[in-house]
Amino acid sequence: MCLYVKMSLPAPVQPFEAAGGLFKVLAAPARLAIVMELADRPRYVHELADRLGLSQPLVSHHLRVLRSARLVRVDRQGRRRTRSPTGMARRPHRGRCGSAQQGGAVTSAAEEFHGVAEQRLRRIDQRYTSGRRAIVELLVNAGHPVSIGDIAERLPGLPRSSAYRHLTDLQAAGLVRRVAASDEFTRFELAEDLTEHHHHLLCVGCSKVTDVTLPPGFEEQLAGAVSRITSAAGFLAHGHRLDVIGLCAACQQN
Repeated sequence: MCLYVKMSLPAPVQPFEAAGGLFKVLAAPARLAIVMELADRPRYVHELADRLGLSQPLVSHHLRVLRSARLVRVDRQGRRRTRSPTGMARRPHRGRCGSAQQGGAVTSAAEEFHGVAEQRLRRIDQRYTSGRRAIVELLVNAGHPVSIGDIAERLPGLPRSSAYRHLTDLQAAGLVRRVAASDEFTRFELAEDLTEHHHHLLCVGCSKVTDVTLPPGFEEQLAGAVSRITSAAGFLAHGHRLDVIGLCAACQQN
């Protein structure tokens, strides 16, 4: 019988603990591939999924691990979120003179996002009209799910009937998804592969819907539990979403 005793690392080895943790994170080929993709330029989750041939939930899981290791960061503007490497994982960009310099993509993140929207609508033989673009921009900048009433208030020149038709087409194109709130009004938000994997807090008092992102460890446990439940039931899961019902801070005061 062998008895193994856990001992503290000797002083010469301690500086390599952090490096050992990074090597452990990058031991997964998918994570290493994601870092290499992001070394060129920031990308959306759906871009990484398409380029690597992985499912969007799996890419989101690997990104959470990379974020916890501080290898990847999220660049957010409204509901637009791209992933880019942190300083330790970024590949230097060479200018004309060969010197390393930081530079952004020629196409802005906003135009790149609208390009994705136009491409997805074209797949279902629809045009990216000014009304649809206005709704997408509203959802991008809102930062939370919005109702048809919110859209009518913020886009007074767009009739509700037109807004409903646009939302139906945007949903069919995979750009928008519906969120069931605690009242009778459906909310709308950008598709998850254009933002990031998240869940919702639903207030039964004021019907407010708040986006929340779970800690990586908890999200990993939840994904594992969902996988076991669906496998046992013979169910093919495309994703999961957790809705927590209760009262927001303002309603608790009232």
